[in-house]
Amino acid sequence: MKLWLSLVAAFTLWCLGTVAHAAEPAKFALVINQVGYTHLTPLPDTDKEATQVTTALKQVGFDVTTVRNVNLSGLQTTLKDFRRKLAASPGAIGFIYYTGHGMADPTDEKGDNYLLGIDADVQVVADLPASGIKLSDLVNQMSRTDASAVIIVVDACRNTPSLGKAGTKGLVAVAAEPNTLVAYATDLGDIASVGVYAPVLAREIVKPGMSVTQVFDSVQIEVSKQTGRKQRPWSNNRIYDVICLAGCTVNINVTAPQVVTQPETVEQTFWASAKDCGDYRAYLNKYPNGEFAEMARTRLGAPLCNISRNPTSFDAGLAPALTSVSETLCDAKAGGQFDEDRPAGNNGYMAFASIVSAEAVPVCQQAVDSQPANRRMMVNLGRAYLAGSSFDLAQQWFQKAADAGSAQGMFQMAMMANRGGQDPSGDVAARPWLLSAAALGNAEAMEYVGIFYAYGRGGHPQDISLAKAWYEKAAAKNSPYSTAALGGMAFYGQAGDQDYIVARAWFKRAADMGYGPAMNSLGYMAEQGLMQPKDLNLARQWYEKAAAAGDPAGMTSLGTVYYNGTGVQQDYVKARQWFDAAARRGDVNAMANLGLMQQTGLGGPVDMSMARYWYDLAGKGGHAWAAQQLKSMPAG
Repeated sequence: MKLWLSLVAAFTLWCLGTVAHAAEPAKFALVINQVGYTHLTPLPDTDKEATQVTTALKQVGFDVTTVRNVNLSGLQTTLKDFRRKLAASPGAIGFIYYTGHGMADPTDEKGDNYLLGIDADVQVVADLPASGIKLSDLVNQMSRTDASAVIIVVDACRNTPSLGKAGTKGLVAVAAEPNTLVAYATDLGDIASVGVYAPVLAREIVKPGMSVTQVFDSVQIEVSKQTGRKQRPWSNNRIYDVICLAGCTVNINVTAPQVVTQPETVEQTFWASAKDCGDYRAYLNKYPNGEFAEMARTRLGAPLCNISRNPTSFDAGLAPALTSVSETLCDAKAGGQFDEDRPAGNNGYMAFASIVSAEAVPVCQQAVDSQPANRRMMVNLGRAYLAGSSFDLAQQWFQKAADAGSAQGMFQMAMMANRGGQDPSGDVAARPWLLSAAALGNAEAMEYVGIFYAYGRGGHPQDISLAKAWYEKAAAKNSPYSTAALGGMAFYGQAGDQDYIVARAWFKRAADMGYGPAMNSLGYMAEQGLMQPKDLNLARQWYEKAAAAGDPAGMTSLGTVYYNGTGVQQDYVKARQWFDAAARRGDVNAMANLGLMQQTGLGGPVDMSMARYWYDLAGKGGHAWAAQQLKSMPAG
């Protein structure tokens, strides 16, 4: 059977992931299974759901505590003991899965839910505190344990009676706290089907190379697909590190996949996370006519939200200190790594895909207000708005920074013109901004000028020699992509003779920066015996590093190793899991391979529907074999 391998990927733009080797953190899980309610409808199906999730958690190394049929007192004791266990192991990963009845409190202004003990007897709202655990209290307590991450899964969207006319079926949004993720089995106010969410969650938990965010993104997609969008899970995430549940021995900072969610869910999640005046302003900037706009305006009318941001009564020595704090926070939440205005020794920056707009905008707005001439803060504020898809506001601040002479502002204006390099029709407009920024020493601009010459874009004729010259300038400023691109040129003999020694040196330098595609290229060179004796073990190690750094091509290469049994025991299950992880990150070769394995039943059940799905996606991505394979499949 034909299998597709992602080869040397020096010219593919991927986002940088910084690898930091660390010891495997302790993992503690609590599974609460509520079946035999005294005054509410019993839930016999929760036994199966709890078992599925428990088995998956144990499979990936969690120390799992399970409880069944506990009353309110038992719930309180169980959660207290679990909190203490987490607090005793700083840096641990916590996972709580609750399956049972839950009920929303219709009188709570911000919205809250109660997880009910089996002795719950709720006739009116006032009965709730004596019947269950308040979800916001649970989230808050777990956030304070010094755990690196706590995941709380609420599979409680049952057909529980509502509390009169003000009540609602299903649950309401509860804000996550720092280092927590709160996941719900279905959308706000909806009822979840029995036996759908838990098995999907259990399957996703055990997949290697998946961050927590990616696990729940995949659950959302799969459950929605299986139910014809009738059940739409969602999650509220404030975990800012990439935490892996299955087979992840490194803590990495990579770009999470972009998952399209329903606008109403995004807005409701945004509002659920709003806690202060800056959040309410950010909400109104993004949703001026939104569902909660009137409530936001009401809260902004409170005296506390109308105190001057720069009160003249500040002590003379306090204002500079506060200015410095706001600048540092803005850098940490939205700063760019390659901004020339960033002072030496300032390591505060945030990968664009990790920026939380609702948090970064008010902090950076305060920084700009206190330092109106600070170009770096203007750029940061623009990045914060851009992360929230407020394109006009983002461009406004990038333009101000560029007009003030900021090279990073000029680069961002170029990216606005051609949509981050993805829209060649905007290249001509982007070109003068890139050249201006590059002339001022901006590494990212140099990199893109190199790309324009390499591919003949932006009105530039294709000129590999000039592309190489620009890549060398950017590499001198530690641009990972440009460094790897120079390796690709040497590998293929572009702009000179083919030279594997030089190629390997450039790839190794980029790999040392944490750049996954360069690691994948080193794995390929080791597997093929280029410049050195063939070393399948070393190749696998590089593929593993590339996969851990979030590189989809590295995941595809690792899947191919297990598929073919190259230096390892052949394992179709692992191959299929890695192809699945890479396909979900957009690798067309992985999509084709995954379609083949689902069509033939290798490494898992035959699934002709999903095989067609992946062949179709791969074909649309330019994979001719996958497109042909789709055409040859029988209808159905």
